[in-house]
Amino acid sequence: MTSVNLELEDEILNLLRRSGKTAEQAAREMIVLELYRRQAISNGRASQLLGMSEQEFTQYASRLGIAFDAQEPQTPSEKLEAMIKQRFTPEGKAERVAKSLAALNQVIPTSLSPEELRWIAEDPDIEDQF
Repeated sequence: MTSVNLELEDEILNLLRRSGKTAEQAAREMIVLELYRRQAISNGRASQLLGMSEQEFTQYASRLGIAFDAQEPQTPSEKLEAMIKQRFTPEGKAERVAKSLAALNQVIPTSLSPEELRWIAEDPDIEDQF
């Protein structure tokens, strides 16, 4: 875990302490809640970070006006799809495609003999060796 030092005005520090928690605890909670609100972290991860069950966190966030997104990915394939949507945004798509195509079209010289190439192509167990 990384530690971060923040300089806060006394007014903000006093507001954080009103929650009955330390300023550090209150700030951590606010950061996690904001990340969850922005859908940068899942309900499950947010609950882990705050030491709550998912149900407790959902209820707590709801009381604070942060709605639980019932469409949050649950299965591995839903989570993968959500991650792909988040990672591969339209911004920068042309550049990513160009880099991928350049890598695919790159000629990589090999120093294998025709016999070695034939052996690799014909060996049914070659994949198991690597």
